[in-house]
Amino acid sequence: MTDVTIKPLRTYEDRGEIRKRGGEAYTAPSSLAKELEARGLCEIVEDSEPTEEKAGKKTTAKPKE
Repeated sequence: MTDVTIKPLRTYEDRGEIRKRGGEAYTAPSSLAKELEARGLCEIVEDSEPTEEKAGKKTTAKPKE
């Protein structure tokens, strides 16, 4: 199970903790994040799953002069 970072849009209770509108972003399991997002309670601000673009590209560092 992968985790994502979410930010509350409305006040709700998540696993015994009150998350307030405009509160700090926090990490949650992606399945829970999708459920909360579908209910309009949060937004996903960072997906920790690598995208194809990120996973397929290698970065090359320029040599220092």
